[in-house]
Amino acid sequence: MAVSFVELFDDIRDLGKPNFETQRKRKELLINSRTDHLEKFLRYAFHPDVKFMLPKGAPPYNVSAPSRNSKLIYGQIRMLNYLTNEFTGNLTPIKKEQMFIQILESVSKEEAELLIQMKDKKLKVTGLSYNLVKETFPGLLP
Repeated sequence: MAVSFVELFDDIRDLGKPNFETQRKRKELLINSRTDHLEKFLRYAFHPDVKFMLPKGAPPYNVSAPSRNSKLIYGQIRMLNYLTNEFTGNLTPIKKEQMFIQILESVSKEEAELLIQMKDKKLKVTGLSYNLVKETFPGLLP
């Protein structure tokens, strides 16, 4: 069953300082919450070869009402590929920025913040690291 990314990342953060036991629990949380959408999100956030063809930082967008357990992000994950260097189609930079703003406006405030952090490769989730993702999902990251 799909879980809210915000709640999942809060659970990972709340486990405390990294040590063997907390890393094992974090890995278990990720495995138990595994979906294609989560794997894509983590790949976009941590894979060094995936670059978003967008300016750094948050664009101007209308913030949605906060909803901690929102899962609206699931419907938008598939659109993110159009905004990366992996997309070989013909979209102008302006169109990509407009698409990203539409994505941000269609999810909760917290999810939009996660998407901006993911795009900039600066995910602010204590305890969620490249090494943890690589160990948890072999083959996802180099």
